[in-house]
Amino acid sequence: MRGEGIELAFELFDVLTGMSARADTANLTIVRVDDGLLDSVSLWEMIQYDPIQRRYTACVEIADLEAGLYDIYIGTSRDGVNRRVRIEVID
Repeated sequence: MRGEGIELAFELFDVLTGMSARADTANLTIVRVDDGLLDSVSLWEMIQYDPIQRRYTACVEIADLEAGLYDIYIGTSRDGVNRRVRIEVID
């Protein structure tokens, strides 16, 4: 729902050892999706690492986003892969 934030938290793991790992950088990109096609980048920011909890955390404010579909991409420098989650912002 517009006006609410999205809380994100994740931990990275080394695929070989299964141990907690850290990337040099992690970022978040929100892209508006119009009729199934990528429309425009609505937000790009770095995701902060919490060394005490050993995870990345972010609170994404969506108050300024128009109603519609958006893809959230989360990427790290550790593996160069972007993970995607689709959300819908409603009034």
